[in-house]
Amino acid sequence: NAAGCDSIVTLNLTINDNIADVTDVSECSSYTWNGQTYTQSGTYTYTGTGACSVTDTLNLTILNNSGIDVQTACESFTWIDGFTYTSSTNTPTFTLTNVAGCDSVVTLVLTINALPNASATSNGATLTSSTGVSYQWINCSTNAAIQGATSQTFTATENGSYAVIVTNSTGCSDTSNCVVVDQIGIEEISKFGVNVNPNPSNGMFNIDFETAVDCELTVLDAAGRIILSSSLSDDSTVNLSSAVTGVYYIQLRNDAFNKVIRVIKN
Repeated sequence: NAAGCDSIVTLNLTINDNIADVTDVSECSSYTWNGQTYTQSGTYTYTGTGACSVTDTLNLTILNNSGIDVQTACESFTWIDGFTYTSSTNTPTFTLTNVAGCDSVVTLVLTINALPNASATSNGATLTSSTGVSYQWINCSTNAAIQGATSQTFTATENGSYAVIVTNSTGCSDTSNCVVVDQIGIEEISKFGVNVNPNPSNGMFNIDFETAVDCELTVLDAAGRIILSSSLSDDSTVNLSSAVTGVYYIQLRNDAFNKVIRVIKN
């Protein structure tokens, strides 16, 4: 010291930690860090207030998740919650357990489309469907689709019971009532007479009326598809020379009668 004598000095030293911490954490729903609770995945930081303060980092992953299940159905839809919904909705939720063992909330967004109002009416052997986008006629006794019968009208070539599957613009389908056809081959007015000859033939069929009559002529193949139609008022000839070999049906009808004659083209 100033007097030339020893002066003892004692040092009291504190070394503060100035190494930043990085913490990686995965939790199902939330995590509390430095007094703050976090519920979303992300990177968070915290800076202390001491003389040697550092910025710590939290890398947080929240394992709970959510999703949307978008569905479209006709008339009704049964979801994973076991309920059957009959109207459009975007509110139902269902909680599953994800691969991490945490909750996974699914929200249903559902569109319910209406079925068409399918119906069928008959005029003799000719059946007509209610309006739709596409059609498929079926045999009610077997529920089998009739090949090629995909128009709004269908002319039956044999007696039976028929219905139509109508599909609308949203892709929904409905099946109509069954319509019975039981007049094929039966002359509805006894005085009406017509002969078709020769039968079988190579494709030329003569139609001879006993009395002059106005009627509509339709020729159908074995699948019920219309291949020829015209109006008649007297004897005429049907030319099937270019048609394939097989069975055909010549239908003659007007408001008073309906007659179908089976012919064979050699």
